[in-house]
Amino acid sequence: MIYLILGNNSFLIKKVLKDIAQEKEKEGRLSVREIDVKKTLLSSIIRDFWGNEIFKQNKLFVLRSASSNQSFIGDFIEFFDKKELLDVSFVFLEKDPCLKESPLFEFIKKRGKIIKISIPKRNEIKKIAEEKAHKRGYLLDSKTTDLLLDNCQEDIDCVLVELEKLMAYKFKEKNIKEKDVLLLTKSRIETGIFKTIDAIAKKNKKEALRLIENHLKSGDPPLYLFKMIIFQFRNLLSVKEGEEGGINKITANNFSGMHPFVVKKSLLQTKNFTLPQLKKIYKKLFQIDLAIKKGKITPKEGLELFILDL
Repeated sequence: MIYLILGNNSFLIKKVLKDIAQEKEKEGRLSVREIDVKKTLLSSIIRDFWGNEIFKQNKLFVLRSASSNQSFIGDFIEFFDKKELLDVSFVFLEKDPCLKESPLFEFIKKRGKIIKISIPKRNEIKKIAEEKAHKRGYLLDSKTTDLLLDNCQEDIDCVLVELEKLMAYKFKEKNIKEKDVLLLTKSRIETGIFKTIDAIAKKNKKEALRLIENHLKSGDPPLYLFKMIIFQFRNLLSVKEGEEGGINKITANNFSGMHPFVVKKSLLQTKNFTLPQLKKIYKKLFQIDLAIKKGKITPKEGLELFILDL
C-alpha cells in the first residue's frame, strides 16, 4: 500500500502514522523505517525492500521530502508501477499542497491512498487537550482550556507542548487552573504587558492605549490580554500587601505561592503604586471582568474602558 499524507501539523501526522502502523501490525511483525529522500537513493530502499531476514517482517517506509527530489519520484513511479506490494507499505509525508500537480500525486491516487491533514477546528483542539489531561488524571476545566487555546492562537502543537509543561508543574495537585496557564505558558503578550502596566502607573493613557492596540494588531486575543492585566495587578496587590503587612524584605525566592520571576517583576512595579491605588484598580478590573462575562461589553471594549477610566 502507498500513502501520501499532505499537511504540516505534526500532532495529526503522528496520529495518522500511528494508525497506519497499528493496522499493519495486525498482519504480523512490523519494521518501520523513516527516510529523508533528499539524502537517499532509491537503490538503497530497494535493497531494504528485498533484504533477506531470518524472521519475516512487514515493512513500513516513511519517506520525507520526496518533492525536493524529482528524479527520485520518477524512479519510484517507474520501478513500483506494476509491482505488487504485499508486505511493504510506503508513506510519503509532504507539506506542500502544490504536490497535487506532481506525477507522484496522480500515481498514489491510482495505486494508494491520499490523506489530507486539515487544520483542526477550535472545538476539536479543545477536546483533544481536555481528553489528554483527563486521561492522565488531571482536572482541566473548559475556561482554562479556552485560555490555553487563546494563548497558543489555536495551534494544536503549541497547545499540547504547553499542556505537557502545565501537567509537569501541577504533578502533585493534578488540577490545572487559569492562573497556571497565565503563569507558565509561553506568550508574546507577557513581555509587553509589563510595559503596558508601567504606562498605566504613570497614567499615560495615550501610551497604554498604543501598546494595547499593538497587541491587538499582532493578533493577541483581547480576552487573554485582559486576563493577563488582571493576573499581574493581582500579583502587584499581593506583593504590596506583603510589603505593608510587616514583611521586612520580599525577595524573588521567599514570597510564598508566586513564581520567583513574577515576584521579581512585581517588586519593581509596586513602587509605582500605593496600596489604596492597587485595591481601587483591582476592584475596577473585577467589575469590568463581570461585565464581559455577562456579555454587556466585549473584551476589547473592556480594555479601552479600563485605561480611559484611569
